Amino acid sequence: MRDIDQITKLKTDLFAHFGKAIDNYKTVTACYNQTMDIGYVPPGVEIYKAPSARADVNAAVNHIMILGQDVYVPLWSESESAKKTASKFKRYGTAFLQELDRRYKNARRNCIKNGILCGVFIMKGPLYIPRLRDEVKMNESEWQKYLEFSFPFYFRACYPGNVVWIDGDCVIEEYTRKAVQIKQNWPEWDMKDKKDFDDVKWTEYWTSDHRVYLADEEVVEDKENQYGFSPFEIGYGGFGAESAGELPEDLIVSMI
Repeated sequence: MRDIDQITKLKTDLFAHFGKAIDNYKTVTACYNQTMDIGYVPPGVEIYKAPSARADVNAAVNHIMILGQDVYVPLWSESESAKKTASKFKRYGTAFLQELDRRYKNARRNCIKNGILCGVFIMKGPLYIPRLRDEVKMNESEWQKYLEFSFPFYFRACYPGNVVWIDGDCVIEEYTRKAVQIKQNWPEWDMKDKKDFDDVKWTEYWTSDHRVYLADEEVVEDKENQYGFSPFEIGYGGFGAESAGELPEDLIVSMI
């Protein structure tokens, strides 16, 4: 298990290792967001605009989104019992994805868009949010009823430029949060001279057995990872290829 100094050094080293890939994210995102000012056009003149990177990327995302989603449960035997159990898993998985899509549709769309535009997609979750049980005294039957009619899981599509990783080891995510958001979740955190809406550099370090949260390099939480896994799913757009030097920028390649 790494200590804080080791984690801080690892973060610096990994962001340097992914540096060229992160620069590429910025370049293709700028291309995606590019607009052209035509200026004055005389009456009767028809303007033809070639498809932009935005149009190409959005079209590709729409083609993938329209395919929907499916759950595949491989049979572990040919027995009737196994088939019935696999069918239940499939129904549960399908219902779970439908609920996930209903609540976090933009997460799936953004995930697909990142895979096409940036060359890599990163989905964070499921993170369990038992907020009611922590805040309100509920007996077991009330709690079970709450679970039947709620969806206490959190998912998010991460911007690839904020995330670095070592396959099979750890994931580090770093982004900006408002001071008030951190204070609400960690009341013991010392805001010092910060105002509610001041920006704070928020860093998360995850392994299968360890998680650390840092606010402006100050430890907010350092404990065992109760999930038993790193809650990040990382995949590639498929436009790159492995290289002899195992460089991220060779594997992470944009469609454009």
